[in-house]
Amino acid sequence: MPLPIKGKGKGKLELAAGTETAADPADAITQFLQESINATRKTEQKVRSLTATKIRKEALWEKYVLDMKQTLQREHQRHQKELDRLSAELHTAAQAQDAARAHLRSSWEAVAAGSHPTAAAMDTETEGWDTMLELWQTVLVETPLCHGRGQRRYEYPAPQDTCCNALGIWAFLDYT
Repeated sequence: MPLPIKGKGKGKLELAAGTETAADPADAITQFLQESINATRKTEQKVRSLTATKIRKEALWEKYVLDMKQTLQREHQRHQKELDRLSAELHTAAQAQDAARAHLRSSWEAVAAGSHPTAAAMDTETEGWDTMLELWQTVLVETPLCHGRGQRRYEYPAPQDTCCNALGIWAFLDYT
C-alpha cells in the first residue's frame, strides 16, 4: 500500500522502498495530465490578471496625463494673466518714473538757475510735502539761529501732517 511522504511532492502518494508497485499506469497518466492542466490554467489566469491590471494602469496613467495637461494649461493661463497684470503695472510705474525724473530734472534746473521750482511741474499728491518744505524754508530764512529753537515754535504753527510727524521732521524743526 502506498504511503504519503512529506516533502517535494507533499500530498502525493509515493511508494515506500520495498513495497508493491503502482496499481494502474493509466492513473499515473491521468494524475500527470490533471497536474499539467491545473498548472496551465493557473498560468493562464495569471496572464489574464496581469493583462487586465496592465490595461487598467495604462488607462489610469492616460487619465492622469490628461488631467496634468489640463492643470498645466490652467496654471499657464493663470501665470500668463499674472504676467500681463505685472507688465501693465510695470508700464504704469515706468511712466510714473519718467514723469518723476522729468520733474526732478526741471526742479534741479530751476534750483541751479536760482529760482524756486514750480509745484505744477509734477502732478501728484505732494501738497503736504510742498507745504512743509515751503514752511521749512521760510523758518530757515526768516528766523536767525541765535533766537533759539523755542522761539520758532511759537512764531509758526506746526502743520498737522501725520506723514511728517511719523518721520520726525516737525520734531527736528522743534514744532512739537
